[in-house]
Order: sequence, then C-alpha cells, then structure tokens
Amino acid sequence: GALLAGLAAATVLFFALRAQVVQERGVHGAFANATTPERTATALRVGGEYVALLLAPLQLCADDEGRAAPLARSFAQPGVLAGIATLAGLLALLSWTWRRRPLIAWGIGLFLAALFPVSNLAFAIGVVKAERILYIPSAGFIAALAAGLSALAAKPGARRPVLALLAALALAFTARTALRNRDWRDNCTLARATIETNPDSAVLGAIHARCLLDAKRFDEAREVLQSILTRRPTFVPALVGAGSVELAEGREPESLVYFERALTVEPEHRVSLSNAAWLEGRAGRLERARDHYSRWRRAYPEDPAPIAGLIATFAQLGDLESAREAAREGERLFPNDPNVRRNIDVLRELGRDAAAK
Repeated sequence: GALLAGLAAATVLFFALRAQVVQERGVHGAFANATTPERTATALRVGGEYVALLLAPLQLCADDEGRAAPLARSFAQPGVLAGIATLAGLLALLSWTWRRRPLIAWGIGLFLAALFPVSNLAFAIGVVKAERILYIPSAGFIAALAAGLSALAAKPGARRPVLALLAALALAFTARTALRNRDWRDNCTLARATIETNPDSAVLGAIHARCLLDAKRFDEAREVLQSILTRRPTFVPALVGAGSVELAEGREPESLVYFERALTVEPEHRVSLSNAAWLEGRAGRLERARDHYSRWRRAYPEDPAPIAGLIATFAQLGDLESAREAAREGERLFPNDPNVRRNIDVLRELGRDAAAK
C-alpha cells in the first residue's frame, strides 16, 4: 500500500510538471485551435499508427507534421476507428493475460502507461506524432511480444516454426535498422531524409535550410524557409533562418525584419535579440539597440555579450555615465571576456579624450 501510494504521488507530480512544461509555446501548432474531441480523436488514431509502426516500420520519419499527421475531425474516420479498435484489443488482451500470462500483461501495461503521458490524450504536447515518442513504450511492447512468442513456442510442435519466425523478424529488423542508421549520420543528413519523406516538417525543414545556408546555397535555403513560413508564419526557427540568409547576403534591413518578427513571438529569443541589437546599432537606431541589449542582458545574465554591447551603445549615445556603470558591471562579472575588455578600453580612451578637450 505504501509503495502504491508513493507511485501514485510520483505519477500525480509527473503529470503536474509535464502539464506545466507544455503550456503555451510547448503545445504543437496543429493543436492551437483544435477542440478537445479533435485532439482526442487524433491521439487515438496516432496510437493505432504507433502500434503498426512497431510491428512494421516500413516508412520512418523523424518529424510527422502537416499532411503526414493531420488532425482528425471526427471519431467516425477510419483511422480513428482503427485506433480505437487497437486500444480496445490491447486492453482486452491485457485483461485476458493478467493471470494466464502475466509477462504479456506487464508488457502491454508498460506500453500503455508509458505512451499515455505523451499521447495527447490527457493534454496537448509539442508533437502530433513522432517516432521518438515510442522509445520507452517500445520496451513494454517488445516484452509482451517476446512473452507471447515464448508461450507459443512452448506448445507441442511449435518450437521450430516460432524460432524460424523469430529469426526472420530479427533479420528484417536488423536490415531496417542498418538502413535507417544512415539517415542519422548527422543533422543535415537526417533533415534531408525527413523532408523527402515529409515535406511539411517545419522543424527538420528549418535544419535543412541551415545546412543549405552553411553551404552558401542561399536561394535554396530561402525557398525552403519561405515554404515553411507560408504554412507557419510565426515559426521562430524559420524566421531566424530567413533572417540569417538575408544577413549572409548583406541585406541587413530585410534581415532585421525577420529577427524583429521572431521577437514578437519569443521576446527573449537569444539569437534574435543578438542580431536585432547589432543591426539596429548598425542602422544608427541606438535607442532601439540599447533596448535590445538591455532585454538580452535581463534574459541571459550569464552572457557577457550584451554587457559589451551596452558599453558601446551607451558610449555612442553620449551617455558616458551609463556606459561606465555597464563597464564596472562587466569588469566585475566578466573580467576575462575579450569583448568586454575591448569596449572598456575604448570607453577609457573616450574618457581621456574628453578630459583632454
């Protein structure tokens, strides 16, 4: 009883923490305007697809989104009905094997218990469907499958056929794993493989665009990012990527527009704050640059870069007292940072020049 009470308390705490983590920006965009029945129906359909994926992983995708994982609008859709039937079958099998074959029941129970918190049934999470959701649940699924094969092999005359089936399964899954591992060689390879399977993946599409940008294939990167922003105009990684492409090609005003748009979605996005502050300063809008550096400083107090930026910006504004205050803070917190030291030295030169005049 005490053990079960402890497990129950841990479960309640887990759900409370996870529900808090996935609030607002943590919820996938597809669920932003979805009703509870639509989210539930989608989760039931995807649950059935997860079971099919574990049995036959023919097509794998690191990020299912858009057309690859659409919202279910009704419980009467065939995929939703199949998901409900799969869940009902698993629950019936769990009940039937509870005393007859406890290991099968244990495996099914682990599969369902591990999948439930990330299934979108209790609340919306950050993905509609993704293979990585199955890492822990698959342990229960495999245990139940192994126990079922073991029980089957114990029947008279069934040992050899079961071993042959097991050998075929092992060979097939080993070959599938070897093929799939090629896609996981690095982020760029994975991103390219994913968007070939699912062109609607915003997350991997943005990574693919970053790889194209690093290869200086600017037009291709821009095309990928604009495609993402057409579907998801507030997707921050795509906005930052688009800003980076424009910046790499020297179009600073166009670049700034994208970073500012990203900041309207995530006001404390570090890369956007950094680039926006620098670009505003380059454009001579020193007050806006100061405001960005100040926000960057408040959001990331462990980062020396905004302190260095504030020293320079205050000095350019002619506010030497604020510049000296920022310099004292930078000297105290980041005495060895080269950018902070350089801007402090420039400020001292300015002070000596002013004194000389």
